[in-house]
Amino acid sequence: MIVIVIFFLGVIVGTICKRYHKVFAFSEILTSVSLYLLLLFLGISIGDNSEIVSNMTQIGLKGFLFAIAASLGSILLILPLYLIFPKKDK
Repeated sequence: MIVIVIFFLGVIVGTICKRYHKVFAFSEILTSVSLYLLLLFLGISIGDNSEIVSNMTQIGLKGFLFAIAASLGSILLILPLYLIFPKKDK
């Protein structure tokens, strides 16, 4: 529930501050740094789990295949929409 509230709070702040370009430049930097930190801590927690590390080859292959399937599925679903609704120049 708190995630949804924070998300909508961000939408409201973004709507109010859309004319302040410096806010969005800072927001992009903060988003990137937060994402990198999230990935770092996720890697640390996975590395700390000996069960995951011992099964890394099986998990890795399944994860790789899942990522390929998800990417191909996304491309196949988005391509018709891209062709129907081409990007309009401003």
